[in-house]
Parts: sequence; C-alpha cells; structure tokens
Amino acid sequence: MKKALSILLITLGTLQSIDASAQMLIRPRASIGVAAYELAFVDPASGSITDTSYLTLGGGITLAKGNTFFDLSVSTSLAAEHNYTQSGQTETFQRTDFAATLGYVLDSNMSVFGGFKSGRSYFEYPSSDASYMSFDSAGLFGGGSLSFRLGSDVLSFNAALALMNGSLTDNDINFSNRLNEEANTVGVSLGASYVINLSNQSGFILKGALQNYSFTNWTGNYSNTNGLSDLKETIVSGNLAYFVNF
Repeated sequence: MKKALSILLITLGTLQSIDASAQMLIRPRASIGVAAYELAFVDPASGSITDTSYLTLGGGITLAKGNTFFDLSVSTSLAAEHNYTQSGQTETFQRTDFAATLGYVLDSNMSVFGGFKSGRSYFEYPSSDASYMSFDSAGLFGGGSLSFRLGSDVLSFNAALALMNGSLTDNDINFSNRLNEEANTVGVSLGASYVINLSNQSGFILKGALQNYSFTNWTGNYSNTNGLSDLKETIVSGNLAYFVNF
C-alpha cells in the first residue's frame, strides 16, 4: 500500500523537504549558485592564503523510502579566479565538493542525519619555486534539522558538526620547503532552504549555507621544521536548484 513520504534531506549545508505519495521516491536535481571561499590564518594579522567568489554548478540525487533517505551531491566552481596577494596578479582557482548523506525523519518537523563530505581547493600562484597550492578536506558529519510548512512550500533550517582532516600541499621544487601538511578540526555548518513545490512532480529549492572549519596542530614536511600557523576555511554559499520526482 502506498504511503506518504515526509522527508527532510540535509547535505552539509543543504536542506530539502520532500512530500510525495509513493513506495519509493527518486529525486534528481540540478543547481546553479554563488559562493565565497576563504582560506586564511586564524591570526587576522597574518591575512589570507586565498579569498575569492565564484559561480557554482551542481547536481545530485535523493532516494527515499518510508522515513529513511539517502542523498548524493556534487558541485564545482565555474571559471573561478583569485588574487594572489603578494603580487596582485589574478590566478586560476578551482573548487569541488562532494557529500553523501543518510538520514531518518523523526516526525513531521524534525530529522537527524549523518554522512561523509569532501572538498578540494586548487589555486595557482606565481612563484620562482612553486606554481600552485591545493587544500583538501574530508570527514564525517552529523546533525539535525527543523522544518515549517508554509502552505504547499516548506522552510527549513539545519545545523551539523563535522570531524574533518585537512591536507595542504604545493609543488615547490625545493623539497625542503615543499608543503605536504596535515591537520584536523571539529567544524560547524549552518543552512536554510525554502522549497517551492510547483506540483507533485517538480519544484525549486532556494538554499543558503555557512561552513566554518579551523585546522590546528599541523604536521608534515614543512610544519615539523618551521611550524605552520592554524588555518580557517570559510565557505558561504547560495544556490537555486530545480528538482523532479519519480
């Protein structure tokens, strides 16, 4: 017998609400948005390594049955650039994000979730010894969400904590100075979304999110000799997604 699915989907900073009458719901989606990214030293006097804004293109799919849901999402930057502060030159910047989320709906307004996420920032900079730097982060997250019905639409809020490992590398030709550093963090993300249901088959989702992680206790080729200051990664994003239900 068919039964109603009432599902809150969270992908670390991404929240959707789904209502459909089906044994199984399959919801693919595509999105476009904007993001601001900064990788900076925790000490404000030390400034930023990279600070940029860019357009994003993303996609994903949600599978739901009963009170359980699973979601995969991916996004990438579009023609992004950043200003290399030491020279003032504009250089290439690339950002990709991936998340896998498993969740359970507790009641009509609340859900809990957990999953895995990863992100990679690649940015070029002119130097006599190195031409690029990359920062990779990956880890597990968990949190909860709260939603409110507004007619046929849904307003939702979510929060999550993440246990992340970070890796900072470059291609310095001088091996003694090459960055190959690792650190970890317990970070936080906050998100909100507004779901506009055009029909039972499709709709739009407006989303906003803030992710903030401080990476400390660096170890590696450079850190063990010279020390590396604590770094914070901040991502503020917003996007518009279109979904269809099957």
